[in-house]
Parts: sequence; C-alpha cells; structure tokens
Amino acid sequence: MLDKRSLSLVIGLLTKTKEYGVNWQPTTSSNSFIVTSDDVTISISHGTDDNTDVGFVAISLRDKLGKTMDNFWVEENEQEYKMMLELYTFARRKANNVDETMDSLIKKLSEGGEFGEKASY
Repeated sequence: MLDKRSLSLVIGLLTKTKEYGVNWQPTTSSNSFIVTSDDVTISISHGTDDNTDVGFVAISLRDKLGKTMDNFWVEENEQEYKMMLELYTFARRKANNVDETMDSLIKKLSEGGEFGEKASY
C-alpha cells in the first residue's frame, strides 16, 4: 500500500501523462521509462517477481548524481496496482511514440493501395 505522498505523486503523474504533459523517455531496459525534472529522475518499471511470479509496478526517484532517493512498488494484488499499471502503460506509449506511429499506420491504411513492404527474396 502506498503512503499518502507516494499516492499523490502517482496520481499527479498519471493525470499529467494522460494530458500528454510528461516527457517520458525510453531506457536501455524495455520495461523501464524515465522522466527528469528539477534534477530528479523518476523511473517507472513493470515486471514479475522471480520468486512469486506476482506482477509489480515500481517507481524510483534518483538525484542528479544517480543516487536512489526513494523507491516504492505495488504488486498486482494491491489496491493501487491498476492505477500504477495504467501510468506505466501511458509512460511506455509516450516514450515509444506509439500514438504517433499508430496514427501514421492508420493514415496509410486509409489511403488505399497496398500496405506493407513486399518480400525481397
């Protein structure tokens, strides 16, 4: 269960992310995304606990030197999991430009003619 301040941060990030106001960036890990503001980097990641096979979403706060200031997570059986997973999903879509890519594909599909590259064998 998240404490009041952590919950407020998650709600704020989710609200702002839904409004396309958070510039999430990809990392070298395919399941982790970051945003930096005021010398603090926030990372969000999603995974499964190796020991219990329970899904989780985690957030970490790091200072400008990369030192972990705090981290917290929720597991899929906890109340805040759905909200944290929604934040993770929006962050992933933003960092990977999913909406822009899908808009481009939808436009190409509506133009008529062939879609996709022909095999070159």
